[in-house]
Amino acid sequence: RERDAELEKFDGVLAAKDAQVEELRGRLEDAAAEIARWKDAEARSAAEIERAREDLSSSYDEMIKERETTHAATLAEETRRAIDAEASVAALNIRCEDLARRLETDVTRARERFVAEYEKKCEASTAALKDA
Repeated sequence: RERDAELEKFDGVLAAKDAQVEELRGRLEDAAAEIARWKDAEARSAAEIERAREDLSSSYDEMIKERETTHAATLAEETRRAIDAEASVAALNIRCEDLARRLETDVTRARERFVAEYEKKCEASTAALKDA
């Protein structure tokens, strides 16, 4: 009987230990499930971070391409304006040279007319003095 009592007591202790083991297994499974959730959340976060990084990189690349396109268009427009301005300056220089030649011709003709009229007046005055 004593032995049976001890066996029953030992069976009770074993049952209590088995219950503790089962409780610890449950806790361990809960902890493993929690760890799995955290790892899943971490993987999702890493994937979201990577997608955000790719989106940002793509947006940055698009922004750079837009700026390059805008700068290229601006440079082309400024180049065209510079070429037009150079052409205008060249045309104005030609026009100024033409006007300078015309002015020189007009001044020469005016001097020739003045000299011719002056010579006529001188001849008329000389003739009048001779007649007088």
